[in-house]
Amino acid sequence: MIQTDEEKTKVFLCVEAMNCLTRYSEILAFKADEEFSQSIFHEWKDLGIVSPIEQVLYCAIHFVREIQALSHFDMDRLDGEEVCSGFYIKPQYTIGKYRVDFLVEMYPLQKVPQGKAAARKKSVIVECDSQAWHERTEKERRYEKARDRELIRKGYQVFHYTGKEILDDPSAVAAEMVAHVTGATKESILEEIHDYEVNL
Repeated sequence: MIQTDEEKTKVFLCVEAMNCLTRYSEILAFKADEEFSQSIFHEWKDLGIVSPIEQVLYCAIHFVREIQALSHFDMDRLDGEEVCSGFYIKPQYTIGKYRVDFLVEMYPLQKVPQGKAAARKKSVIVECDSQAWHERTEKERRYEKARDRELIRKGYQVFHYTGKEILDDPSAVAAEMVAHVTGATKESILEEIHDYEVNL
């Protein structure tokens, strides 16, 4: 069977996603108790992340979260009151009538009134714009522009990354969004990643 250029590109991207997962798993093997690659691979399937570009970015976000020692989002009780804090990644998330590739949020420790949602958080919507995985017709571009305007009206910031940006340096892309929601600088996060890799 002869593959088209588009099919070859999709196969290449799937291989890149697995290579990214393997690389980050090997780096984190010395740090994490759990098997990083198994966990992320199953999350791809469970959360419906089928685009290899999104898989690479999801893996990179978790890698940066681990290096930064950011806790997963959690609700708990403290002195008899509900509290929450942590880092939350919501892939394929629906806001109103629109689906976004990722909603990334950081919740500072806060009390949560009964029956209410956590009020304070820093968020960013992340869109992965891969020419190989997504067709770009005029209708689709108009839809995306209308979606971005609506999300901005609702108070969200929207970061767009090309597939090439993500594949060229997934850690840098993830560091930028993690920096945005945590208040750290992208440079300090990248330096910490570099230091961690050098000291293995």
